[in-house]
Amino acid sequence: MSLTKDKKRWDGSNLMANKLLLIVLLAALPLLAIVFLRNKGFDTAACFNAPSYSDSSDLILPKFNKTNPSATLSIIAEPLHEIIGQKYSKTTKIGIKISAQHNDAKVPVDVVVALDVSDSMDGHKLDLAKKTLQKVISTLGEEDSFGLITFSTQSRVVVPSKKLTTENKNNALRIVQNIEPMGMTNIAGGLKISIQEIDRIPEPNDVRAIFLLTDGLHNIGMHEDSIPDMISREFENSEGIGPVPRLLTFGYGANHNENLLREISMTSIGGLYYFLDSDSDIVSAFGDAMGGILSVVAQDTVATISIPEAAANIGVQVKGVYHYSYKVEEDGSVKVKVGDFYSGEVRDVLFEMNLAEGLKVNQPFPHAIINIEFQDTIKESPARIISPAVVSIARPPGSKVSSPNGHVSLQWLRIRIVDTIAKAHKFADEGDVKRAEKAIRHELENLEAETLRMNLGRKPMAIQLIGNLKSILDKLQDELEYGTMESAYMLHAHQEHSEQRSSMYFERDLYSGGAYTTARKQDMVDKFEGSLKTINTEDDHIDVDESHEL
Repeated sequence: MSLTKDKKRWDGSNLMANKLLLIVLLAALPLLAIVFLRNKGFDTAACFNAPSYSDSSDLILPKFNKTNPSATLSIIAEPLHEIIGQKYSKTTKIGIKISAQHNDAKVPVDVVVALDVSDSMDGHKLDLAKKTLQKVISTLGEEDSFGLITFSTQSRVVVPSKKLTTENKNNALRIVQNIEPMGMTNIAGGLKISIQEIDRIPEPNDVRAIFLLTDGLHNIGMHEDSIPDMISREFENSEGIGPVPRLLTFGYGANHNENLLREISMTSIGGLYYFLDSDSDIVSAFGDAMGGILSVVAQDTVATISIPEAAANIGVQVKGVYHYSYKVEEDGSVKVKVGDFYSGEVRDVLFEMNLAEGLKVNQPFPHAIINIEFQDTIKESPARIISPAVVSIARPPGSKVSSPNGHVSLQWLRIRIVDTIAKAHKFADEGDVKRAEKAIRHELENLEAETLRMNLGRKPMAIQLIGNLKSILDKLQDELEYGTMESAYMLHAHQEHSEQRSSMYFERDLYSGGAYTTARKQDMVDKFEGSLKTINTEDDHIDVDESHEL
């Protein structure tokens, strides 16, 4: 009888233990869910505190959703203020930060160089250009293609574009060594032949570039004002053959048209202009350009800004986009062409929007959803960020506003300064140097005051912005001295801050490129600059069989 009682007591205890275990597991489920969501990158606090919608089909989204940092590209979207009272403002500024993961992988590239061999290049300039090109060829591998066009009065294909097998590489090195100067400067002819030549490559690589090096003014052939349109027509004619190549232009010395070369570079996404004032500049600039194209991790990047239906119904909409290439779609979304990304590079897209009106809650309310699509050059496939970035802003009654976001604040200062430099450059080119100086001085005073007030003065971008404005101001002190050098410096400062990409290698100082230099580009610059001593001391003979390594 005692045994029966003990069994019943054990069975009862076991049942009770099971019930307690079940209760504990059920109680732990929310905690486990939170851990799971956080591991996936969700801001769970915002998920559980988000306001409910009248439209139950709308998903409660996280406050700020960061994409997986292990992806080739990742995005963070943040408003200037997280809390904006409905009486404080009806609009706000938004920043989208797109970051490329550092990657040591090298993708195959197609490179065609258009080299000015006019009489003005005779002597040391052409010798240095040829030896720099030999370093470019030596850097490329067997999966890469290389071609060379020389232009003067006429344009010629001297190295047909083909894969750089050992034999082809040695042939290219020999041909470059034997180039001689002649004639005038037909930039248009050199560019046209270069575009046609890169399109003749049977199996084009995904990453393609045309390098144009000249030391003089376009002085024969079509009018220089027609050159950008000619380039656009050539790109249209080659559509479908392969990806559009980026145009990288190099102006050597003070006698070239810096505005034309910058305009030529801007006809392609990812194009850059380099001003070269000395021997070291040409080596450094080519190293920078090669370090860039050999480290491309993403191309054809497009950021899409969408407004949730619940937000659109209460007045939320994109008011303006501060980018040179965007399109508003029929559904109200905005697509921004961001272009390519080098390994470790960071870019920002800025836009302004109208805020939600009439909300009855104080919790963060989703205002915008941002996603990006791109061509992953490492994986050789199209890619899309799986988890979008969501911008949520609290809109309480009254005039309450939270502290401004430091990164977004600095990016908006950058956009403003880019606009000021462009205006000042236009004033100076038109002969009104004093007006340009006044605009830069006023901007510099405002920038120094604002970075001090927001405690941003130690940020690399703030240091470079202030330094560049000071350098520009120095160059505008004497209107009689304003020329190609001063104009080129302003163009470079505008280009670096507009594109968020380093490119300034003449008069390089503390303020040049520091905010935008990537590890891969700097590594290649160091290798090219390390070869400069060899270039300056070696004789004209190069043993091509031993010149494959920098």
